Amino acid sequence: MYEYSNYKIPIYNLENSKTKYKFQDIILIKSKKSQFLLEVSPLKGFNNESVKQIEEILISKKTFDISKYPSFEYALSNYQKTDKNNISVKSSILIANNEDIMKNISNFCNLGFNTFKIKVSKNDYLKKIELLKSINSSINIRIDFNNEFSTEDSINILNNINYNFEFIEGILNIESIKNYRLLKDSKHNLCLDINSKNLLDIDKIIKEKLLSFIAIKPKILGDERNTQMLAKECQKNNIKSYISSTFETQIGFNKSIFLAKYLDDLYNEEIIHGFGTYNFLEKSLLEGISLNKGYIESEFSEIDIKNLSTYQTTKWKKIVNLEIIEKLKNA
Repeated sequence: MYEYSNYKIPIYNLENSKTKYKFQDIILIKSKKSQFLLEVSPLKGFNNESVKQIEEILISKKTFDISKYPSFEYALSNYQKTDKNNISVKSSILIANNEDIMKNISNFCNLGFNTFKIKVSKNDYLKKIELLKSINSSINIRIDFNNEFSTEDSINILNNINYNFEFIEGILNIESIKNYRLLKDSKHNLCLDINSKNLLDIDKIIKEKLLSFIAIKPKILGDERNTQMLAKECQKNNIKSYISSTFETQIGFNKSIFLAKYLDDLYNEEIIHGFGTYNFLEKSLLEGISLNKGYIESEFSEIDIKNLSTYQTTKWKKIVNLEIIEKLKNA
């Protein structure tokens, strides 16, 4: 017998130019007969599906197309096998719109990190870029414009920015292949952060080599094998890809870290991934996961679901959808 329950996990002090993140809604699924535990956590603004929609299919007896619920399909897939008790990958540090850039860079440099992703907005990007010019040139800076500019404005900004960013992400407000073609001759490396909208053009964008980097959020792509295939296409076309985390418990984080390790092996190098959301989550949700000297480390740790009871918002309910029950048996 399988049951599910709703949880609301807190997010601390994370803002971008459009949103102030406070909570992430998730569903946990467990078996009463084993230690089986799944986390489903669609990300608002990136996934089309919501927690409410997923809950509706859990208690419905109707058939459904799992591909329309990629965050659920991702949770159900598990092809990464290892006999190691710990695993680590390199990570950048995320600095939100409302945070002190210089203070954070200084603090995390002292902890062994040298790559930072800076969130900016229409109102402050010029000021922040000037501020960044005073830091050590050996520090890698990724900048995220949060998709606020038209194509014309994006071209003008890219032509006038005088800073050597590792890459520039999210400058276009409409991330279509048509618009990326207009930015192809930019002197800067561009990065696309995959979401349900720009995913429609991603294959063509990769084949035409319109970008230098792609940030992969696995729960947007569904089955783990889709992440693997996309990463292979990026490598084939000389585009760097990396795993970008969202707001999850240790269950979701561990899945993402394992996929990040797969990408490291694929490219035969230590990629700097994007696990910066770690710093904005309650650490009791991330047992066994830590930041250390430029790496995010995952050490095997038993999950005690009782430790998450503080964030539980509904009682455990029985899953009745027979199609889902069969999928859970094979998960």
